[in-house]
Amino acid sequence: MNNLPPIISPAALAEALAGTANILVIDLGNPERFAEAHISGSVYLDYASITRSDAPAAGLVASEDTLSEVFSALGLTNDTHVVACDDAGNGKAARLCYTLDCIGHQNWSLLDGGIPAWQADGFELSDQASPLLPSNYQATYAEGPMWTAEQILQHIHNDDFITLDARSADEYSGLDVKAANGGHIPNAAHYEWTRAMDIGRQKRLRSVDELRDELEAAGLNPNKQIVAYCQTHHRSAYSYVMLKYLGYKRVAGYPGAWSDWGNNDNLPVEV
Repeated sequence: MNNLPPIISPAALAEALAGTANILVIDLGNPERFAEAHISGSVYLDYASITRSDAPAAGLVASEDTLSEVFSALGLTNDTHVVACDDAGNGKAARLCYTLDCIGHQNWSLLDGGIPAWQADGFELSDQASPLLPSNYQATYAEGPMWTAEQILQHIHNDDFITLDARSADEYSGLDVKAANGGHIPNAAHYEWTRAMDIGRQKRLRSVDELRDELEAAGLNPNKQIVAYCQTHHRSAYSYVMLKYLGYKRVAGYPGAWSDWGNNDNLPVEV
């Protein structure tokens, strides 16, 4: 097992790739860009292959059988350390990290800043395709990372529980309605996902100390059980990875997110 952090810098990844570690870089960015320029040895993964929909809920975790097939095709083994990246803010890449947690595969890292940061730091890209060596990976859901609306409803008024809403301020307040109902889950803390990013540095993670202060000010105490959500748990998957990197121990995600909660008239909503 590799001792790599949940969020890894381009330099640290380059050093790890130069060694003997069992690392698989998985790129979930634009497929046309990937065909022309990608990290040498990396493989491409279509984001849609690791999610599913059950209308109106979207962004659900793909089935165990589907994930087994997808990860076997990429050659994943239980000992493989996955480094996920994309070229558009790392939302898709973070969702892959979250998905791996959902099946108990905890050997993963997110490339800080993604492909733009890799290039900005002077590391080369390749146009050479890497051969896939299929495996027989068996994906089985793990308890903990995936929370449902029913679970949230049961804990919503507990002092040691809080949800993190990673959507925009207008979505949170109900001004921007993207479901049957607008607003947010009662008592949810609002921390829009891109607040954690340094936009001027290829959207890399900002100062750890600043983030900890901001999260605590928002009510996101590291001792609480935190469940992150957005519209389809794409943006909030990044929030999930950020919290894990910061050392938060009790972190989960709500895959159906607002597309599930906001379309259920039987669930409470705050605006």
